[in-house]
Amino acid sequence: MGQSGFDIVSMMFCMHYAFETEDKARMMLQNVSSALKKGGRFIGCIPNSDVISDKVTKFNQRIAEKKEDQPEEGEQPSEDKEEGEADETAEWGNDLYRVRFPSKTPGDGIFRPPFGWKYSFFLDEAVEEVPEYVVPWEAFRAIAEDYNLELQYHQSFKDIWELEKDDHILGPLSERMGVRGRGRGPLLVSPEEMEVANFYVAFCFYKV
Repeated sequence: MGQSGFDIVSMMFCMHYAFETEDKARMMLQNVSSALKKGGRFIGCIPNSDVISDKVTKFNQRIAEKKEDQPEEGEQPSEDKEEGEADETAEWGNDLYRVRFPSKTPGDGIFRPPFGWKYSFFLDEAVEEVPEYVVPWEAFRAIAEDYNLELQYHQSFKDIWELEKDDHILGPLSERMGVRGRGRGPLLVSPEEMEVANFYVAFCFYKV
């Protein structure tokens, strides 16, 4: 890399594992920053914490509503849950992917402290219940600033598609890849596939 550093550091679908602990997250960002030359870019893709927070909040709201429907003292208990059965934890997905938290999640969907929030992730024909960690976006952005990394870009995959689908290079590429029909045709991705894609965001930081 020479004395000045690299132009680009890329971390695709892997950076979120560092958010197991604050020490690991900071070491990762320190390594990235020290490898980049001034003006270099740090690019990557991670799970979308906004999607995760929204799903967790809706799950906890449903659980709270179920508890409100439980009988008061002296009334006949509900038969929905057997004695000794474990409490439900946040889980969602479709036929292609699944996210499952092993323990309780914050009722308001705000993950604090922002480290160590483990969930398991399944992706059809690709990932088998791998443990991953939530990356609360604002916490990540704030910590990155400590290592001279300034945010340039942050978009969900769905928004990236809407912004770039007619680009003179990326548009024809999407057609060759079978993402859309020829001649700027319709999107050929199913709603289930788009839900999986929108589980991710892309980012770019600039080394100042």
